[in-house]
Amino acid sequence: MWPSSDTGSSGILGSSIPINELIKEVKELNRTGDNWVCGYITVQHKKGGDLTIKCTGWNFSTPKPGTVICQARQETNLDHDWPDQFAIQVIETGKDFVKIRIRRIDKCADESPGWAQYLRVDIMVNDWSAKKNSD
Repeated sequence: MWPSSDTGSSGILGSSIPINELIKEVKELNRTGDNWVCGYITVQHKKGGDLTIKCTGWNFSTPKPGTVICQARQETNLDHDWPDQFAIQVIETGKDFVKIRIRRIDKCADESPGWAQYLRVDIMVNDWSAKKNSD
């Protein structure tokens, strides 16, 4: 069984402590004809711990979109040879938001838990209604 990541626990990584939730407006929303909606946010996090973000500005046809895919990358399209690696988990969705949690997971995360560069999170959502019995 994995170590607990609850408040007061060091979790799997020593720096896995929760912080307050941020709210960010999604930029460059793009809706395709096949139900995919794409957008992105940029964040910087100099403190340690997980970063929870409520990404707003969406207008889904359902509060439970079928699929949400997130990708973390550097905001600048240039290889700086930084060792940072990130995990993103979708926590909750609503008709007008997607809530995500970002955690730094590379081997330096405990020594230098925040990150100095701006991180871009690309978000792709398939806006189809999930069946009620599929939960």
